[in-house]
Amino acid sequence: MVGALTMLRRRFALIIIPLLLFLPFSYAIASYWPGNYTARTLLLVQQTTSNNPLSTDQASSVPLLSERIDGLRALLFSEHVLGNVVDDQFGTAIGENEKRLRIQELRRSLWLEPIGNEFLQITYTGKMAQGLGARLEIVLIRFTEALMRQGGRNVGDLLLERRAKELTDAKLTVDQLAAQRDTVPSTQRGEFEKKLSSATLKQEAAQTVYDEYQHQLGSSAPGPGVDLVNSASSMIVVDPPSDPQFPSMSKLYKIALIFGAGVLFSFGLAFAAEMMDPYVRDRRSIAKITGLNFVATIGKIDQTRDGRP
Repeated sequence: MVGALTMLRRRFALIIIPLLLFLPFSYAIASYWPGNYTARTLLLVQQTTSNNPLSTDQASSVPLLSERIDGLRALLFSEHVLGNVVDDQFGTAIGENEKRLRIQELRRSLWLEPIGNEFLQITYTGKMAQGLGARLEIVLIRFTEALMRQGGRNVGDLLLERRAKELTDAKLTVDQLAAQRDTVPSTQRGEFEKKLSSATLKQEAAQTVYDEYQHQLGSSAPGPGVDLVNSASSMIVVDPPSDPQFPSMSKLYKIALIFGAGVLFSFGLAFAAEMMDPYVRDRRSIAKITGLNFVATIGKIDQTRDGRP
């Protein structure tokens, strides 16, 4: 401790001068530092055995919000949701590559988090405050639509589409071969008939598979969406999206942050100067260099006017 205080006293100028320079420097940087703005919306999700006074549906059977938050984030960041958001914002004015860049930008700007056990908050961060609330409202609408599964397809739909395509391709192959039957030379007719028979068998197999999938999946009605919500009325918008009035980081906080970096720089500069100092200033350093035990020290000797001690 004594050594540290001695070092600070010895390097006082290296500490205080950078700090004095950092005061106006911090103010200047904070003034021109572009601030981020954050729009928020707060949702009340009605759940089972709710004690919240704003919740009116006490009997709904809904899983706990904390059990669904990872899935909700994955849905919010999905291309299905964010792609529709980009389409709503820009329409067909942008190409496919730019659309993907916009989706990536949205993933960096959006965040979803639970507040307690019943509230859900979505935040949208941007460089400008104007219009940020309207863009967050589009995100909220598209996110809610995805929860409700409006216009969505289940896995059974995809499987039926795949089997139907296989059946169509098999029928097309058989029709093409049948159209070529009359033009096949007699020397190649035996090989051609084998090829046609094989294609016909593949068509029949594809038809059988499609009929099985159609029987199992074709009549299944789509189930409910993510079971966090059963209808739009189960999510209450407590704080609707709106443009933020102030930046996320205040000017005073920026000044304190930059000045704190200046403090670290000043002490680091003093420590570096102390480490590079070639002078021996205390007993411990002398004993370490010479390898000899310290016996005694001679104090400061005042000189007389004629220069003699």
